[in-house]
This record gives sequence, C-alpha cells and structure tokens, in this order.
Amino acid sequence: MAAEVLTPLTTTNFAQLTANGVVTGSSYALVAVGFGMIIHIAHRFHIAYAAIYALMAFLAAQIQTTYGWPFVPALIVSTVIGVIIAVGSERLVYSPLVRRVGDRDRALFPVFVASLGLSTAIEALINIIWPNPVTITFGVSAVKLGPIHMTSLTVTSVIVTWVAILLVAAVIRWTRLGRMIRAVRVNPSLSVDFGIKPSSMYMIVFAIGTTLGGIGAVFLAAQSAPESDMGENLVLYAITAAFIAGAASSPWVIGVLALAMGLIQSWSTFFISST
Repeated sequence: MAAEVLTPLTTTNFAQLTANGVVTGSSYALVAVGFGMIIHIAHRFHIAYAAIYALMAFLAAQIQTTYGWPFVPALIVSTVIGVIIAVGSERLVYSPLVRRVGDRDRALFPVFVASLGLSTAIEALINIIWPNPVTITFGVSAVKLGPIHMTSLTVTSVIVTWVAILLVAAVIRWTRLGRMIRAVRVNPSLSVDFGIKPSSMYMIVFAIGTTLGGIGAVFLAAQSAPESDMGENLVLYAITAAFIAGAASSPWVIGVLALAMGLIQSWSTFFISST
C-alpha cells in the first residue's frame, strides 16, 4: 500500500495554497452568483448554464483564432452571444413551459428536464464544431508576492471577478432595477400591481447571470484549453453555495461562500492525500 503524500504545512506552502484557493474560489464565485441569481430570482433550474458557460469559452477562443482579436473584445462578443442564447432559452423554452404548467414551483422539474436537454444539445454541438483543442491568448507574466507565485492572468481574473460581483451586488442593493428584481424574487404576482413585469426581470436576471459566467469562462479557458464539460463541476459548487446562502442573500454573500469552498479545497491537501 502506497504511503499517503500530504503537503507539508509550512508558511510558504500555506501562503501559496491560499493564493491558489482564492483563484479557484473566485472562479466558483462567478458561477455561483450567476447561477444563484437565476434559480433564486427567476426560479429556473437552468442546468444548461454549464453548457453555455463552455460555449462562451470556445467562442472566445475561436474568435481569437479566426480574427486575431485581443482578449477583451473576444470576451465581450462571446459573452453577448451566450447572453442571447440564455435569454432566448428563458423566452422561448422556460417561460412557455411555466405558463403551460400554470405554477412556477410545479414547473421547476419540467424546466430542469428541458434545460438538461438543451445542455446536452449544446455540448454535442461544441464537440462537433470543435473536435480539436482551441486556446485563448492572454499576455502572461510572472507575479511574485513574497512567497506567493502567481501570473498576471490569475491576478487579473481575481480582480475582475470581485469587481463584477460587487458591481452586481450594488445594482441589486441600491438601484431602481435592483428593487424591481428583489420585488419579483419575493412575490412575482404582487410585483405586477406595482407596474413591474416579472418576465422582463427574469430575462434581465438571465442576462446578468450569464454575463458573470462568460467572464469566468473566458478567463478560465485562458489558463487551460476549454472543454465541453468545463462548467459542470462549477455548477455543482454554484448550486451548493446558492442554496446554503439562501434566496435573500446578497450576491457578495454567495460569492464569499464559493470563495470559501475554493480555499477549503486548496487547504485540504494539508490533510488529505492527493494520491
């Protein structure tokens, strides 16, 4: 029986693994906030989020390969396409299904089944269009912070992640749009009496949630070649963080919970063998 291999608990290792955990947890956080908004506010078990996440990564890589566009324009265009697909899913698939069932709570499982079918179709399409690996180009340089070794890519991804999450949290907390979104989350039927159209709010939530996913997907794909199932594990972490936080939690709370999952996963190598 092979001996267990544990990471020695030293100051240097702890600092490095903490930094690694922040990077991993930040990628979880974007998906957790995006997916969490959709399930808590729109009440849609949008499992196709994972497939659209992967699709946006592949689209950004293909845009760079075909047109030679810089990283940021490729990210923006691929995210816009992902948003169109996600909002179209709500408008053309989920919303009609909920109306047919007659109650959004009872429609949760039918929506999940429809979303699972959509996810399977998108993943199959990705594998057909991209049978060979594609990569995203990002000018990477080494970054050393004391004992911590990172790259400019991972540092940038963490900064952009938390700016995006805090921006969404601020919109939800302090803007008129945020008040309307919160009203629909609490009571969609009552919100209609105040001139709010729940269906419009749902599409906005799908757009915001998918935009967060697009940012995370393209940054993650810049670190390693994208794969058609790259979003699946992330969505599992997102579901966990979203449900632990609860429907009334601010996006930053969901994000912090997801960040904690990344840190715990990274620190676990001190106590659990990696072999």
